[in-house]
Amino acid sequence: MIRDIKHKIKEQLNSRNGRNSLTFLVFLGIATLFWFLMSLNDEIQRDYELPVTIAGLPDDMTLLSSHGETPIVNVSIRDKGANHLSRQFMKSNSLKIDYRDFNNIDNNRLTLSEAQLNTSLRQLFGSTATIVTQTPDSLSISYTTLPPVKVPVVIKSNITPKPQYTISGPVRGTVDSVLIFSSSPVSGKIKAVFTDMIHAEGISDTTTVTAGLQVPAGCRAVPEEIKVTIPVEPLISKTFSIPVEPINNPEGTSMVTFPSAVSFSCLVPMSIFNSAGFPIKAYADYNKRSDNMIKLEMSLLPDNYINGTLSPSSVEYILENR
Repeated sequence: MIRDIKHKIKEQLNSRNGRNSLTFLVFLGIATLFWFLMSLNDEIQRDYELPVTIAGLPDDMTLLSSHGETPIVNVSIRDKGANHLSRQFMKSNSLKIDYRDFNNIDNNRLTLSEAQLNTSLRQLFGSTATIVTQTPDSLSISYTTLPPVKVPVVIKSNITPKPQYTISGPVRGTVDSVLIFSSSPVSGKIKAVFTDMIHAEGISDTTTVTAGLQVPAGCRAVPEEIKVTIPVEPLISKTFSIPVEPINNPEGTSMVTFPSAVSFSCLVPMSIFNSAGFPIKAYADYNKRSDNMIKLEMSLLPDNYINGTLSPSSVEYILENR
């Protein structure tokens, strides 16, 4: 089959129309090459997005910008196409500035004037380039040399699981505390750092989300965001028998209830279905009798016993002298 295809292609190329088409494509390629070479000598305006890299930053200095990142300089350059192309191959995609070139006389800020930034850009792009626009026109980066303060993280959440599912444990973060950097002392002033509100509705499986931190202005947290895990499990119906315990019956008497044990039903997370049951009691309070019946009251239920009900919910009783 491949041999037949090759044979057909060869026949087409050897035909008059095939030779004409091939000649046209060759001349089109040559023209395109000449156009490309000539365009490299034309001046072209191109935009660059340059992250600033600071060389020689002291070890005890921490930048207070988000994630410790330096600003990005957007610059529009007019230059020959060949020079733009060479920069593309050389990957000149960042603006490297030596720490010693910054002015460090303002209050915990590294500053670079418009003239200094312009000089750095000219050094990067060369003397043939013309800077059309640049944003920003100068740099100002806040920093601190103070040691960080460790503060706890408080998770804020608004979570609703899907029906027949439950949050089966505490919502936890990958870390319970973060380091706070600031240009002024913050020890004792910041008691805790809160996460952004986590909203989740109708979840039916354990979910992990990324939450940012609400850091006071002028401060930086490390890490600046945390992973938060929301444990979710399906609910399963569980039923077992519990004894009825009489209380507040008259002195010198004992109370006998009918029945003496009742059925307790609830929904529990799947992970604890086979575990030993929590000691639950059904109280028959003589002081709350009505006619010959007493409505039962349950003891406190654990948080993972949901929608607990008794059957029957009331019992008959008789008093016997001891």
